[in-house]
Amino acid sequence: KLVIKNKKFKLKKKDVFLAVKNFEINTIKAIETSLKHKVNEFFIISLFFDDKYKDYDEMEKYRFSLYKETIEKIRDRYKPYVKIIDLEEKFKNYDKKELLCDFMHQTLKGNIIQSEYIFKELRKKSTSINELD
Repeated sequence: KLVIKNKKFKLKKKDVFLAVKNFEINTIKAIETSLKHKVNEFFIISLFFDDKYKDYDEMEKYRFSLYKETIEKIRDRYKPYVKIIDLEEKFKNYDKKELLCDFMHQTLKGNIIQSEYIFKELRKKSTSINELD
């Protein structure tokens, strides 16, 4: 008997800032924990999305730019331990209608192609994976 109504709410810049700041804090804690346990390297993987999505508003654009700044700041702080795999550039020329259900959730085909790119990038950038060969 629970009645849930889908209410749309308007994000404020402070909400977006705090969400990305929370991501930054949690990611730094994960990095510090992995360093403490002598993990060889740490990857931040940014999955692809449709950056030309029709319903983007200024707040979404702000969120994506703040996220990108944040992961670059984290990478620079922990260089060379932290590496970024950013799939945005790899998928720039794809027709994303076949690969996405909405602006960020992949179809099966999108997941398969994305996982292949992630694997290739890990093979290129990971010293740990390449030591297994």
